[in-house]
Amino acid sequence: MNTYYLYCLLSNIDFVKYVTGSTIPHIYFKDYSSEICGLPCLEEQTKIANFLSAIDDKVQAVEAQIEKTEMWKKGLLQQLFV
Repeated sequence: MNTYYLYCLLSNIDFVKYVTGSTIPHIYFKDYSSEICGLPCLEEQTKIANFLSAIDDKVQAVEAQIEKTEMWKKGLLQQLFV
């Protein structure tokens, strides 16, 4: 089992619909046990996990670039009004 594949798989399940209790929320296995998850062979899991990981890396790089650009913009605006 590829752990990153499992992480991505579980991240895409909406467990909110299985929460019971108002004071202390619980999720019981009997409620979500009918959830269907595709489980391909290990080789395919690894390919999918590597692909998703590469996408996550690119998203993080773009987010960092956006943050740097916003800081640069903020600096320019501060210099403009000084």
